[in-house]
Amino acid sequence: MKVDEFSRSVREKLPQAGTEPLGFKTLKVSGSVRSEAADGTATSSDLESTYINDQNDGLVRGISHQTRNGLPYLFSLDLTYRGLVPFMRQSGLSATLRRPSLDRAREINAWPGGVRDVPEHGSFTFEWESTLYFGSALQMHRKFTCVSGENYPAFRFMPHIPGDAIDVLCTSFNENGVEVSKEKAVFLRAYGMAVTVERTSASAKFTVRYKTLTVE
Repeated sequence: MKVDEFSRSVREKLPQAGTEPLGFKTLKVSGSVRSEAADGTATSSDLESTYINDQNDGLVRGISHQTRNGLPYLFSLDLTYRGLVPFMRQSGLSATLRRPSLDRAREINAWPGGVRDVPEHGSFTFEWESTLYFGSALQMHRKFTCVSGENYPAFRFMPHIPGDAIDVLCTSFNENGVEVSKEKAVFLRAYGMAVTVERTSASAKFTVRYKTLTVE
């Protein structure tokens, strides 16, 4: 997944190459994911994710896979703005033969200013139109609103991480203004990107416990 897969109109509204340097070329994390379904059923899996900074424009390419009992379970590819805003995402169960769904932005409506540094006690909203490909093409309206807390030493999140971190809570809404999901993330200032620690929707809650983080 790369920027050139977007339409020209989307690319024109994204940060340009070299304008938003990140503190890494490749960032890798590993940990565990606990999934709790609405009926109370809980499962656990192991997670490995690699994030790639292709051109210092704030956009991060993510490759993630989960395993259960050592067997492939779930995979996802995405292209996000600083690990927070998902402008392109493809995911699916590793065991299925069906082509996985693909959600891709086709028009950006709102891009807030001053978000690259995630200010303390800030609030910012992204809005865009996307196309969800899953057998057929479905047009969707996306609204993503985030609020941030206060800076704290990043070593409280993980011992060896330098600089500060800040907690961010993002809420996703559909075209009717109905809440679809909430996502808690930790923005790591040394690297200029966030990692998700919890995601909640009507169907399930996912909690991530990170064990390792390495950068190149």
